[in-house]
Amino acid sequence: MQKVRCDGCEHKFVPRPREKKGYQFFKCPECDKEYPICKITPKGIKLRDKLARERERYRLMNPGNTKPADIIAQHRLVQKLTEQFQAEVTPLAKAQ
Repeated sequence: MQKVRCDGCEHKFVPRPREKKGYQFFKCPECDKEYPICKITPKGIKLRDKLARERERYRLMNPGNTKPADIIAQHRLVQKLTEQFQAEVTPLAKAQ
């Protein structure tokens, strides 16, 4: 991950994202200045968990043992869940 520079103290560091009740942020390790990333709704948190499970299921599908139609259906499900999840996320960070 790329280093960032704190607006407050100019310290360069690699951000370590944290989350509290759907609020994602990182802090400068020197001065503790908080940088918001995004807010995820409670529905979004549930969707994120389901999406992770379905992505893993898709990743583990073996083309030799799985019907192509089942692989396509799983891919579409992952796409649909991704779109639903993205609708539940509000970016809070300023674009630079």
